[in-house]
Amino acid sequence: MGVAPPLVGRSPGAQRGQRRPRPHLLRPTSVESNVRATGYGQPDVVDTPVTRSVERGSDRSHVWCPIGRYHSVERWRTLDGVRGLAIIMVVVYHAYPGLVPMGGPTGVSLFFVLSGFLITNLLLRELGEKGRVDMRHFYGRRVRRLAPALLIYLVFSTVVFGWSITWQPLFYVGNYTQIFGPMLRENAHTWSLAVEEHFYIIWPLALVSIAALRRWRFLAGLVGILLVWRLMVPSSSWAYFATDTNAYALGLGALLVLVKDRRQPPRWALWLSLAGLVGLSLYPSSGFDVARWTAIVASLLGCVLIWSAVHHPNRLLETRVMTGVGRISYALYLWHVAVISLMGWSLGSEYAWLAIAVSVLVAGLSWHLVERPILGSRRSASKHPAVRIGAAADIGV
Repeated sequence: MGVAPPLVGRSPGAQRGQRRPRPHLLRPTSVESNVRATGYGQPDVVDTPVTRSVERGSDRSHVWCPIGRYHSVERWRTLDGVRGLAIIMVVVYHAYPGLVPMGGPTGVSLFFVLSGFLITNLLLRELGEKGRVDMRHFYGRRVRRLAPALLIYLVFSTVVFGWSITWQPLFYVGNYTQIFGPMLRENAHTWSLAVEEHFYIIWPLALVSIAALRRWRFLAGLVGILLVWRLMVPSSSWAYFATDTNAYALGLGALLVLVKDRRQPPRWALWLSLAGLVGLSLYPSSGFDVARWTAIVASLLGCVLIWSAVHHPNRLLETRVMTGVGRISYALYLWHVAVISLMGWSLGSEYAWLAIAVSVLVAGLSWHLVERPILGSRRSASKHPAVRIGAAADIGV
C-alpha cells in the first residue's frame, strides 16, 4: 500500500496507493519553450526553482541550498522580453548613438544581472535536487550554447576585418586587451562576452563553496565590495571593461535568486523599473566616467524588473516581438555592430534602420539554422566539431 509523499497529499478521488507527482519532479517538456537563445550568457535551459522538501513550519536550519518555490515555465516567458529590451537598447545605441546616449551601458548591465540570475538559479536548482553540481555537464552546456554561433561570426570577422581584432573574442580576452591596447573596432562590443565567460568559469566553483559553508551573507558582502570597487578604481577604462568591476552586476542577479520569493513586489514596480531603464538610456551624456554610476543604477533597476517579471506576467514584455528578439539576442549581439559598420560605409548612416533589419535577419538565421538545432540535438557537446573548437578556445582563457 502506497504512502502519500510529504507536502503533496492525496486528491479526494485518488485511489489508495497512488501518488501525486512531487512539485520538484515536474519538468517542462517543450524544448522550444525552455531552450532559449540568449546571448549574454543565458543558460540553454530556462530553469524553474524547486520547492524545498521540508514541511511548512518545521526546522529549516538544515536546508543549506536556499531555493524558492516552484514556478510554472509560463511565468518565465517575461524574461525573454527583458532580454529583448536589453538587446534593443544596445542595438539602437550602436545604430543611433545620439538617440540613446546611454543605451549601450544600460542594456549590457541588464544583461549582466539577468545572466547572474539565470545561471545561479540553474546551479542552485541542481544543488537542491542532486546535492551537487556536475561541473563537466555545466561547462559542456556553456560551450554548446555559446561556441557555434560565435565561431561562425569569428570566421566572418577574420575574412572581413582581419585576424588582428578577431583572436581576442575567440579567447575571451577582449575586455582586457582594450584596457591595455587599442580598441577592437567592429569587435569592441565583445568585451562583455569576456566578462560573462569569466563569470561562467569562476562562479560555479565559488557558489558550491559558499553553499557548502552556508555563507550566503558573505556573497552579499562581496557584491557590495565589488560595487564600491567599480566606483573607486582609478582607471575609467578599467571600471568600464574589466571583469572585476562588472562582477557586481552578475552578483546582484545571483543575490536576487536567494531573496526573490521572500515577498512579492507590487505590480507597479515592473512598470516603474521599466520606465527607469528607458529613461536612463536617454541620459544626455556618455563616456566611461558617466558609465561608472549609470551602470550601477541600471543594474539595480534591472533587479527590480527581473524580480517583478518572475512574479507578474506582463503583456508588453510577453509580446511576440519582445520574446522573439530576446530569443535571438545572442546572435544579434554578435552580428549587429559588423552589419551596421559595413552598411554604414557603403550606404551611409541614414540607412542604419536597414542595417538593424539585416542584423535581425542574420541573427534569426543563426538561431534557426545553428543554435537551435545544436541545443535540441542529443549529441554530446564534446562530440560536435564546433563545440570541440569552442572548448579548446575556452581552455585558453
